[in-house]
Amino acid sequence: MRPLRSYLSELDSSAAAAWSGICVDLGYNPTRWSLSVLSRRDDPHIARIVLRAIHRDGQSVVLKHELRPDAPEGFAAQYRFLETVHAACQWDDRFKVPRPIYLDVERRACLMEYAPGAPMSDLMRDAHGDLTRQDVLLRRAGGWLSLFHGDQLDARRPFRPKFTLRWFHRVRDEIVRGERAVPSSDLFLRGIRTLDAVAPRFDGVRSASCAQHGDMHMRNLVMSGDTVWGLDVSKSDPAPVGHDVAKLLFDYVSLFVPAGEIPEGEVLPDRVRKAFFAGYEVVDPDDPSVGFLIYVKLLSTWLHVPADPTQRTAAKQRTLDRILPIAERAFIYG
Repeated sequence: MRPLRSYLSELDSSAAAAWSGICVDLGYNPTRWSLSVLSRRDDPHIARIVLRAIHRDGQSVVLKHELRPDAPEGFAAQYRFLETVHAACQWDDRFKVPRPIYLDVERRACLMEYAPGAPMSDLMRDAHGDLTRQDVLLRRAGGWLSLFHGDQLDARRPFRPKFTLRWFHRVRDEIVRGERAVPSSDLFLRGIRTLDAVAPRFDGVRSASCAQHGDMHMRNLVMSGDTVWGLDVSKSDPAPVGHDVAKLLFDYVSLFVPAGEIPEGEVLPDRVRKAFFAGYEVVDPDDPSVGFLIYVKLLSTWLHVPADPTQRTAAKQRTLDRILPIAERAFIYG
């Protein structure tokens, strides 16, 4: 955790003002609290900060503040969804979400219970080379997401990939006409041909739809002892479970799985699928939405990397360096 910077940006100043206002509303004495940064994003599109407030007596709460976009209704809707999830799901000592404490719509700020522990990504890094430990973490992640999805279940219905295919066909046509540029475009187009080739295998097979987490990556799962906390639940609209599952598993594979472990024509090694689904019970390991959307997640991640190397941040270059070897293994339909 990082303290607030001595030089305050617009986002820092706005967050400090939001905290002061909430202290007044709740009768907190701000001089008895110290603030440190858990996460921040500050770019032209999104300015969001998450702070941990620690009282002198050891109590902690989390302040989330959003400066951009200026969308108080959307911010409030996310908080209300957290309230719904916290109340509706059968949480226990193993699987939890933070308790919502207070919402300030005007300041686009809210308070939540602090979730102690380490992000799953950090624990995976600590388990480098120890596949048994990594598999345990995948199983526990599957257990949390299984409870979240199971208690938000909307319906079981046939999975239809045609709308996603149509969108990628438009992307393909833009690339061919020179209207859109992507890195390693020949391999990317091979990826779209792979989508076309595998889609019939999944079309019409029953899957499950439920409220989404919306941003299901490893940093949004925090683990401490036997407890797994899910953070930043954000989407209440029903969607196939594969959206959340594929995002989480691709995050893990892209960061921690050598490309040589990935079978030709696949994105997920059997070990990863088996470990995760030892904890996840809403659908089976051969679920069509997971099977199809894991390829989609690879392509959609790729689309966010600028084609011009001079326009890439170091993080985007690392992303590309990680996903290209996976694509070489997965996209075999030339």
